[in-house]
Amino acid sequence: MRKWASIFRRGAIYCAPTIMILLLAAMIVQTQEVRVITDDDVNAVAKQMFCLECENIPLDVCGTQACIQWRAEIRRQLQAGSTPEEVFEYFRVNHGEHALAVPRDPLLWGLTNVTLWVMGALALILAIAFIVQRSRASRTQAVTAIATVDLPADYLKQLEQDIANR
Repeated sequence: MRKWASIFRRGAIYCAPTIMILLLAAMIVQTQEVRVITDDDVNAVAKQMFCLECENIPLDVCGTQACIQWRAEIRRQLQAGSTPEEVFEYFRVNHGEHALAVPRDPLLWGLTNVTLWVMGALALILAIAFIVQRSRASRTQAVTAIATVDLPADYLKQLEQDIANR
């Protein structure tokens, strides 16, 4: 009888820590929340990226094998808890800035957005200068045309005064 008690005590000493570890692992697994990432979540991130194999095709609509793998990588990272910004940073570091639809570098972002406005303002200034130059040239041509016509001297003098007063 003592022999069995000794075996039971020895078994309890060895089994107790194992049972405690298993219970702790079960509680950890139970408390972890399961993230369900839908295709819409993946496409929301992929829409802001470009396929490197196809030119100017967003990653969310590209059907190449590389893009399918990239979308799977995006899904894996989102399920692991990464934010979209962290996913963008991962692809920027591993595949370069050209993989992203919108540059993440503040300098490139500024150049991208400011260049449009600068070019528009420059085009507007050039258009206004062209219109002003053309109107001045047409006025000069009209005066020159009138001056070449043989008109009486007093009429020409009056015309020049009127133009000068203008």
